[in-house]
Amino acid sequence: RGEPQAAPAAGEPEPAGAATAAPVLRAAAIYGVAFFSGVTTLALEVLWTRMLSLVFQNSVYSFSAILVVFLVALALGSALAHALAHRRAGAGVLSLLLAAAGVAVFSVPFVFVDFTSGLRFLGTGQDWGGYVGTIFGTALVAMLLPGLLAGAVFPYCFKLAERMQRAPGLVLGRLAAVNTVGAIAGALAGGFLLLPALGLWKSMFVIAVLYLLIAALVLDALPSKALWPRIAQGVLVLSVPVVLGAYYLDYLTFPVTRARTDLREAVLEEWEGSLGTVAVIERGRTRRESGTLSMRLNNHYTLGTAASLQFERGQADLPMLLHPKPEEIFFLGMGTGVTASAALAFPVQKVVITELVPEVVKAARKYFRPYLGSLFEDGRVRIAAEDGRNYLRATPERFDVIVADLFLPWGAGTGGLYGREHFQTVRSRLAEGGVFAQWLPLYQLSPRDFSIICRTMLEVFPQVTIWRGDFFSNRPIVALIGQEAGAQLRPEALTRIADILAEGAEGQPGQVLPFLLYGGNLSLQKERFADYPVNTDDRPVIEYLTPRTHWSRQEDRWMVASRLADFYRQLRESVPFGEDPYLERLDAQEMSFVEAGYYFYQGAVLWYGKKRREAEEFFEEFRQRVPPSVQRLPRTLAREPVADFEN
Repeated sequence: RGEPQAAPAAGEPEPAGAATAAPVLRAAAIYGVAFFSGVTTLALEVLWTRMLSLVFQNSVYSFSAILVVFLVALALGSALAHALAHRRAGAGVLSLLLAAAGVAVFSVPFVFVDFTSGLRFLGTGQDWGGYVGTIFGTALVAMLLPGLLAGAVFPYCFKLAERMQRAPGLVLGRLAAVNTVGAIAGALAGGFLLLPALGLWKSMFVIAVLYLLIAALVLDALPSKALWPRIAQGVLVLSVPVVLGAYYLDYLTFPVTRARTDLREAVLEEWEGSLGTVAVIERGRTRRESGTLSMRLNNHYTLGTAASLQFERGQADLPMLLHPKPEEIFFLGMGTGVTASAALAFPVQKVVITELVPEVVKAARKYFRPYLGSLFEDGRVRIAAEDGRNYLRATPERFDVIVADLFLPWGAGTGGLYGREHFQTVRSRLAEGGVFAQWLPLYQLSPRDFSIICRTMLEVFPQVTIWRGDFFSNRPIVALIGQEAGAQLRPEALTRIADILAEGAEGQPGQVLPFLLYGGNLSLQKERFADYPVNTDDRPVIEYLTPRTHWSRQEDRWMVASRLADFYRQLRESVPFGEDPYLERLDAQEMSFVEAGYYFYQGAVLWYGKKRREAEEFFEEFRQRVPPSVQRLPRTLAREPVADFEN
């Protein structure tokens, strides 16, 4: 900075027109356009990523494909700016680029909603290669042209800056700095300001209007008094109130959640926020009866439904029963709140619930209260709209029971919730004798994916057992229960659900059902998982493998049906229930209930596999081990649920 600028060497030519021609735009105007380009381009990337998440799963592959298409569009925009700069350099061309970008951005909602047939989930029925191709194809259709035009604006500013009376390196460096600052501001504004304040489509229309206004301002700065710039400027200025008026008169209204008319669905309310778009859907409403409520995130991911209350409450009941005296409870993930509300049936002192998406809490508070008891009024409950993993890392609190929700493992960022570092944090936050329950959707996991998660959890917890959440054949869920070494099942704790849920005599379902859910002791069979990698923050293999499993479209690759039945059989053969030290406190009758659960699941898988005769043999073994009051109850737990996912 302190050294004088060196004069050009003898014979070195001056840049063409650098010092002789007058600048086509003032320096402040060029810097302003460079800043504006950074703001809008990165804001659009954020908005388009959210837009595409409405029709694709939010996996690491989806985000990568979107980023590739966006960068290709910017590169082509630079090539366009290069070609235009060699033909004619002037503020009129810059204004044309800005106006064209505004029109292209304005058209994105029309093109996208039409191309996706009203936000239909894309890729259904395709294999992995077809699904990835669909991502790229949809992103190209929606993003390429507007991204190209928006990406041409900033490089073209370099050409206009040639005539500034300063060193080229200084000018280009300042332009790049101004654009970078704008890009940072745009990324923040797109995610944390525009989406919560205006929503997805309105934000795009606002950005389109800004492009048109900036194009008009650039024309106003032209030194030429020709007629065409004035006419163009008037058209651009007049288009702004036309666009805004059309939007506010509902001529430019587009959905962010698809309601299926064939299922008589209606969107009751939507919330758009920084971390997702949340909607409450009512399905099957008639004139005489109300429909079933469900909550969706980003159009297609169902967070919970009023039709599955039994199973959602069971995800809290089971881990609560495995602790002799659960008083302080932590739930990682809220969803509809049904699972967390089940904890209030126990004599707890404190319940902490974390939910990453604040709008989920709003939706649960407004629409699911009839199913949640006193969850939002009970002074023992604290709901934090925060990332649950980071909350556990930061809090000094310790909990008797920690329950991790049923996360879909293919979600971008979700893999860390199945990682070693997270499990280590969870273990450090458990009080003495604490219980950790990690629920898994086996219909989203291959045997390899499932084994990786088991291996990772066994790396951290000395005692890991597996429990059924239901008896479904094709859509089962299970809980991996992590405890300290030497932990044993306390039958007196397990049976107290009968006292909590209902009054009755000995042998009623509540005293039998929990025993039926036990699957086996994984800690005694670590060698089964020894050849699988450990999922860590540095090597998040789950995040990369599970999307491919999901789109394999081959159910025999998933940990369901006969594969899961074989797994339970192998566990039982390797360590019979009578030799399992975890079950040492059970008496003969209680042990027979555990055996009954094994037989019932084997029968359920055969039944849904159309092998009815073989299934009846297992069902008969089940009936011989349970009292009559229980013999029909598990059939409700074995009935396959209606799929709420279009994928």
